[in-house]
Amino acid sequence: MLCKGAYGDHKMCCIDNGGPAGKCKKCGFAKYWSAGLRLQLVTPGGDLRRGVHPVWLTTMQWSKYQSSKENAAGEREDLHADCSGSIVDFLDELEKVYHKYTYHRYILKHTRESNLQFERNCTPGMKKDDVDWAENYTMKEARAIQSEYWSQKQTSLFICISKVLLLSSWVATTGILKEGDEVTVEQDGESHWGVVVPGSGSGETDEYRIEDEHGEKDWVPRKSLRARVWFTVAFVGVTGDRKHDSYATEHFMSQQQQWWIDNFHEVIHSIHIHSDNAGQHFKSNKTLNFLSRLSDNLKKPVTWSFGCPGKCCPGKCPSAQQCFLL
Repeated sequence: MLCKGAYGDHKMCCIDNGGPAGKCKKCGFAKYWSAGLRLQLVTPGGDLRRGVHPVWLTTMQWSKYQSSKENAAGEREDLHADCSGSIVDFLDELEKVYHKYTYHRYILKHTRESNLQFERNCTPGMKKDDVDWAENYTMKEARAIQSEYWSQKQTSLFICISKVLLLSSWVATTGILKEGDEVTVEQDGESHWGVVVPGSGSGETDEYRIEDEHGEKDWVPRKSLRARVWFTVAFVGVTGDRKHDSYATEHFMSQQQQWWIDNFHEVIHSIHIHSDNAGQHFKSNKTLNFLSRLSDNLKKPVTWSFGCPGKCCPGKCPSAQQCFLL
């Protein structure tokens, strides 16, 4: 759907005019539909051309976002409009929004690449936190009269997945590694990520066959391999407040950081937080103020990157994300 190279160099531009990819004259959905196939199917007046199969007039249904309104609780709700029409009508509607989909795929692509880069290059002591507010959880009664089902209560769930590489596994120069284990290869003053592949040794001091990120394989002695073993903890915050604001975010994240101080006994020298772009509870001046205070209180650097949910951005961010380092 896009011009060649539109995804390159951490930017999304078209060859035609340097503008948003998918909206220039040489690419995008319009190239294949309104400027392409549609001209062969229907006349300017909207009638099927002679010889075109009537399947294109088949009625179909779809829904789309129409607007939003404020409910009784003061929350914004998206409204869906039910639509119907022919396949031609549907594709006309799809063309209007398709460029937004391609841009989302662009952001998702680079977010995944950034997350992979971070996880393959981080070292022990770099704690990674992925945080997000889940959809409100409805508390249903096991036994209730019919009218009660129309007034169910809800709770908010704040989710955080924290992980850090174990230093105790990293420093070990002996020990058995299994197929699929991730390692860092340290040889001749250089290091790179790798994974143990089939056909490797099985002893504590054997050589292991390692495949790097480029698919190249080599035999490496066990003493030169640093085992990348993640220690992962999931936190769930529960509250009856459904606002999902910055203050609730600060409260739960403070509790999570305190848990690591009280229960994890290896050194953590930096914290790297990732979330989506929601301004209500993450991307706001209140949250960034909390970030600065958190760094001062913990006396260690803290980063917060914004992107697609569930993925972390390393220090070097593509233009689709913003990374705040304090």
